[in-house]
Amino acid sequence: MRATKTTHQPRRTVGLDVSDTHLAAVQLGFSRDGTFRLEHAGWATPPPNASERQLAEAVRQLFRQAGLSRDAVCTAIETPSLAVKHVRHPNLEPTEMVHALAIEAEEMLQLPRAEFYMDWHQNRQLTTANQIDGVLAATPRKEVDQHLQMLALAGIFPRIVDIGCLAVCNLYHCLNKAPATDQATAIIALTQDRADIAILHSIGNVLPRTVFSPCGTWNKAEDYLSECVTDSLKYHQFILHAPPVTRLVLTGNVPDPARLIDRLRELVPLTNFWNPIPDLPAINKQLQPRLSHTVGPRLATSLGLALRRDYP
Repeated sequence: MRATKTTHQPRRTVGLDVSDTHLAAVQLGFSRDGTFRLEHAGWATPPPNASERQLAEAVRQLFRQAGLSRDAVCTAIETPSLAVKHVRHPNLEPTEMVHALAIEAEEMLQLPRAEFYMDWHQNRQLTTANQIDGVLAATPRKEVDQHLQMLALAGIFPRIVDIGCLAVCNLYHCLNKAPATDQATAIIALTQDRADIAILHSIGNVLPRTVFSPCGTWNKAEDYLSECVTDSLKYHQFILHAPPVTRLVLTGNVPDPARLIDRLRELVPLTNFWNPIPDLPAINKQLQPRLSHTVGPRLATSLGLALRRDYP
């Protein structure tokens, strides 16, 4: 899901997390040794039922007010039409693998190949000489094109289009040690109506899933969220035969963290609310006073997006 090519890693990157219900963006500055600093950040709520032009104007204002660069932007496509699936295939030739994954994506979306974009992530430690293990992501082409068209109205032309659940994994892997080989960690990043669920174990192994609230928000859908998390935990342990989840991390826009954490602790006793800001290596001193305990988690996805520097 990459838009354009470049031959070098940019010194500054911007992660943009945008939907109908929220806007969040951060800018990271990288030194030559790869260490980074949070330079700028902004967040806002777009107008209710915003048109494409209204949403574009809200994004434009966010970039202007936060002083964000437009040169190296990574954005996320977040739509109920996004399909994310764990896949296992024989170790095929590259062209054969693309063909096999395209068939799976056609089945997931019920669309012909010309009408969707797809990409995939390989779980390195679960891949063997005879079998490739990974995650397939696919979304209708028209949804990605509409998203990019809206951003173009704001004067923004992203270099990479990612998905939120993998972006949060990027951030967690960057700021935390990998779980032990016999343990796994689950991360849940919430927005008003979306939950990005990802289970991590070892290095580079991920089982992601994105679900949307049937009620429009999570205030009255905690039972549904709990069921989705339970299904993911069981699939990871009993279908994939991977390590059990021993730690659960909740982040994002959580309406009532204490109540939801109590509910999730019934599934995984070691459950905590995660604010990634204190874990960052360096932060702009002028920005730091604005990054409260509730604001920081809302930037988790955009921080993960900004860590994407692997342009082809």
